[in-house]
Amino acid sequence: MALMVWSDELSHGVASIDAQHHELVDLMNALYDSAVAGEGAVTVRLFDKLLEHTVAHFRHEETLFIATGYPDASRHRHHHELLTAKAIEYRDCAAAGDFKTLTAEILPKLRDFLAFHIQKDDKETCAFLNKQGIC
Repeated sequence: MALMVWSDELSHGVASIDAQHHELVDLMNALYDSAVAGEGAVTVRLFDKLLEHTVAHFRHEETLFIATGYPDASRHRHHHELLTAKAIEYRDCAAAGDFKTLTAEILPKLRDFLAFHIQKDDKETCAFLNKQGIC
């Protein structure tokens, strides 16, 4: 069962960012399925993989901010820091094996944070990047 469904609302016209977002959605769903199944070690590995991919994705975006002089880079970077901190905090629940809380509360919250970030912050950023010729 998918926790987060990929849709056109999550795609903003910058191929590298869209591909990374799609990968994050796929990882989120694999993590959710693993947690629902109670697969402790797999769940922790998938959470670590999600964190790694998230941090790499944020670095990629921030590189584009610098290259293009994105005017709202500081605020956007701050949102990256907040989202990363939440994900690290939530990872501890996976490590503790509390799958009920993980599937019922934590992963839905993380999904909502990610969806909001993509649909708000990244939509604005990608519009700027498109104007700079980055597609």
